Formats: sequence, structure tokens, C-alpha cells
Amino acid sequence: MKLLMTAVCLVLLGLGAFFGLIRRSNRSLVRLATLLLSVAGAFFIARVAVGNAAAYALEYAKANWINDPEILSYIEQNPALVDALIAFARMLIAPIIFFVSYLALRTVSFVVYKLICFIFRVKGPRLLGLGRLAGAGVGLLCGFIGVLVLVVPVCGYSALASDIVDQLEIAEDHPVAAYTHTIASVGEAPVASLAFRVGGEKLFEGLTTVELGEGEAMLREEANAILALIDHAGVLSEVPIESYGTAQSEAVMLMADDVGNSFMVSHIGSGLLATVSNRWLANDSFLGIERPAMGENADIIVNAMLGVLSTSNADNIDDDLRSVAEVFGLMVECEIFPLLVDGGDPDALAAKLATHGVLEGLYEVLEHNPRMLPLKQAFAELGIRILMDELGLPDNLKDSHGELLSDVGDALVNAVDAENNINVDVLKTEVADVMEKHGIGLDDSAVKLVSESIAQEFTGEELKALSDAEIVDRLANYLHTAGTPAA
Repeated sequence: MKLLMTAVCLVLLGLGAFFGLIRRSNRSLVRLATLLLSVAGAFFIARVAVGNAAAYALEYAKANWINDPEILSYIEQNPALVDALIAFARMLIAPIIFFVSYLALRTVSFVVYKLICFIFRVKGPRLLGLGRLAGAGVGLLCGFIGVLVLVVPVCGYSALASDIVDQLEIAEDHPVAAYTHTIASVGEAPVASLAFRVGGEKLFEGLTTVELGEGEAMLREEANAILALIDHAGVLSEVPIESYGTAQSEAVMLMADDVGNSFMVSHIGSGLLATVSNRWLANDSFLGIERPAMGENADIIVNAMLGVLSTSNADNIDDDLRSVAEVFGLMVECEIFPLLVDGGDPDALAAKLATHGVLEGLYEVLEHNPRMLPLKQAFAELGIRILMDELGLPDNLKDSHGELLSDVGDALVNAVDAENNINVDVLKTEVADVMEKHGIGLDDSAVKLVSESIAQEFTGEELKALSDAEIVDRLANYLHTAGTPAA
């Protein structure tokens, strides 16, 4: 294939020089000008007309190929997805449209060249030898234009094929790798690679770069990011979730980076994540994919995570995913996942979270992104769930445990320091005393989680301004909401 490409390029250059020799310099310059106009026209057509072609192709696919009503509904309800799909189609087919348009315009330009020469009586210079030599040089440029136009799709797509093999790390003896390497070798032909470096690469980038939202997406960059995302996502499917380790933790962080590196994926992914999250929060499936069943303990954390991702958009999705990835990594490091699956042991989970440094580490990670506050609260709410289990999940806490609520409210007020901050260490001691007073068997780890959770529900200023009855009402509502399993 490399030899064939080299031969084609040399033939184009030879023909250009030959016809230039015949036309001589003046006519060759006219032909060069018409060819340059053909290149400009083809570039314009590929940039403009291809958008309409991509939109038509999407409508055709919706009408004839996509039969799933849920997929059709999702596409119609997400205009950002439609824009991204059209943009991707434009990037993918623009070099081909450019090449085909050039071939058509080249024929038209030949007629224009003939008319110009006839109307203006363009002839060669009197010094025939010099005129023909100059014509051959200009003709060589005409031939180079043909080579340049040819290498735009050929070398551009071959470079893209090479990226695919490298990113997916396909084995060398695999048929796909062998076929792709054959395609990639075409772009390594000497004359072709030179033409691609001189101007073909810039043309390819111009054709495969589209505006999307408030930014631009480039085909090779987007393809590399998508391929890397697929590669890293594959690591998560290698082992069950309870066996996740360092490799899976690193893969999740890299996936977050992949999304951040892809303008298009961030647009498509944010809409997809928001839709999936909303469906799963409502316990509905999405495109036949059911929400994973992980038990009540995990549901507290998963619901908080889904709540955050349901409001993700292209501007915040990379920060959201990086925060989630950091939490994921800390959960793997602290071996929390085995305590979440199959229902888990709430006491063991509480003890793990309350271990020195674990909950603090999670809070520190989540503190960098204010949107992660629901997830931060979810970890602490596990302690509230344990407390409500101990209390027997009463429907009306004020009636059944009014004195307990009043004592916890006093503990909160006593934990407010001079700067109106709630001292969690003081609160933990106070809450432990309250639990012992009322005979509630919470260990230190659960007490710490309860203290962390209720400390986030109030501010020092509020506790000083609210009456005892108002504090009790807030506590009763919060404990019932946070500690009662969803129906």
C-alpha cells in the first residue's frame, strides 16, 4: 500500500509537470489559480454542506434504523445530544466530502480555465524554452495540489487508524491490528507524508474541527479521548465490585480525566449521566439497564451520588467525576466496597467510616467541590440509619422519644463555641452521654457518624436563634427523613 501511494503521488506530480510543459507558464498560472479556487470551494462545501448531510443522515437513521422508542425519545428530548451526534458525523465525513467536491470542482475549473484563456487570449511567452520550463514548474505545483487533496483523507484517516490501534492496545497478530497497520502505512509513503506535513494536516484539522456549544471539538482529540475512556472502563468489568482495588481506582480517575479531555464526551456524557441518574433515582431502567441492587447502606450513598450527577452539565461534569473518582479511590483504599454489597453490615460499615482518618478523608475530598455536599452528608447519614434502627423506626419521634430529642438539642447548643462553630468533638462527647442516659446501644463509631450528621444540619447561629421546641422539630424531621429506609 505504501508503494502504491508513492506511485500515485509521483504520477500526479509527473502529469502536472508534463501538462505544465505543454501549456507553458502563463496558461499554467491560470490553471494553478483555478485549482486553488477548487480547493477553497471544496473546503467551503465540506464545512457547510456536510452539516446538512449529517443532519439528514441522523433523521434517516431515526426513521429507518432506530426502532427502540426509548432511544428515539431520548434523542428527541436531548437537543445537545443531537448537536453532538451531528458534529461528530460532520467531523468524520468532512474529508471525504472535501475530496469528492474537489474532483467535481476540478472538472468545472478546467472549463473555466479554457474560457479564460480563450477570452483573454492567454498565451505562453516568446522565449519558448524558458516558458515551457517555467510552465513545467508551475505544473509541478498543480500536481502537488492534487497530491495535497489526496492525502487529506488518506493520511488523515490512516493517522486516526493508527491512534485506534495504539489506544486500544490491540495485539499485533490480531486481524484488526494487521488491517489497521496496513491502512496506517499508506500515510507513511514519502511524498504523501511530506504533503501531509506541508499542508494536508492543517486542512484535515480544519475539516474535522467543529464548533460545539461555546467551544470546539477536533476529531483526533475526541477519538483518542473516547478510545481511552472505553479502555479504562473495561478495567471496571474485570472483577466484581467488592474486589475493586488499585487498578479500578486508577481507572475511574483516568475516566474522569478522559471526559475532561473531550469536549464532545462532556456534552454527550453530561446529558446521559443526568438522564440515567434521574431514571435510577425513580427506580426506572434506562435503555433496559436496571439500577444495580447494592443494599440499603449503599443506596444512601448511591442516591446522593445520583442526585449530584442528575444536575451535571458540560461545564461541571469533569469536576463532578473527578470528585466522585477521588471518593471511589478512598473507598477502595479503605476497603469500604465489600461492606456495601449484598446489604452489608451497618455496624461494620459505621466502624470502618469512623476509623481515624476515613471519614475525615472523605470529607476533605468532597470539600473541594461544593456540589458534593449531598454525598458528604450521605456518609454521615449512615449513622442516623443505625440510630433509627435502634429506636425501632418510630413514625413520630416527638411522641415516642421527645426527651431524647430535647437532650440531643441541648447537646448541639452546648457544642457551639465562641466563634459560633459547632465543635464536633464536644458534640460527640455530649451525644455519647445522651445515648448512655437513654439506654441506646450505639458504639463510638456510630455516635461519631450521628454527631457528624446532625452537625451538618445546623449552624451555630441557628442554634442560638432557634427555640428549644424549634430545634426539636428540626431534629425530628431530619432524623425521620435521613434514617427511614425508602419504600
